[in-house]
Amino acid sequence: SSATFEQLLTQVCQTWPQYTRNLRQPKTWPESFCLGEDRQPAMPSLAARKVDFTQGRLLPTLMPVMSSVDRETRQLQLLLVMGVDDSLGGVVRLNGTLYPAFAVPSADNSQLVISALTDKGLRYAGYGVAVNHDADSHISPAPELMEFHLKTREAPLFAAVNTPEKQPDHLFRSLGFNRTWDEWRREEDARTHTTERRHDRGWSQ
Repeated sequence: SSATFEQLLTQVCQTWPQYTRNLRQPKTWPESFCLGEDRQPAMPSLAARKVDFTQGRLLPTLMPVMSSVDRETRQLQLLLVMGVDDSLGGVVRLNGTLYPAFAVPSADNSQLVISALTDKGLRYAGYGVAVNHDADSHISPAPELMEFHLKTREAPLFAAVNTPEKQPDHLFRSLGFNRTWDEWRREEDARTHTTERRHDRGWSQ
């Protein structure tokens, strides 16, 4: 049967009750959301993309995609699971309050745009970008970290991809990573083998 965003959130709360106890849910749930070309919440119009949650089908089991927990307070800052089509659903903490969150990739997959569902409807909360470069190394890091810029935080929030080796290839592309987990693993294996061969030659001389 078709499932709504509200049902997805209920599943999230049942699966992680210790983290979602103080979730602030709206009094009434909208039947659909409207997003502009920039994937931010928009007023209903012909140009706006209507996201109707009653049409799509959710996965039979929750598939966590990424999360971030504050090291000191152990408070959940962000949790996103697979939603309908290319959307992700979950929760995001803004100004200390946990809200239902809805995220979709931008048209060019360069950003993951997050909106929070408040009493006033869907509101733009910020965006995340894939970490494809390591400042201290020329070697590409594993595709497992996203850097989020949220409206109520000065410092960026880092979220880790959950079990990246189990995530589908299309997810990495939609999140903006320049390689999938399998592609990165193959490159990493080839690189370490090359390094080992160099060491072997060094010993044989």
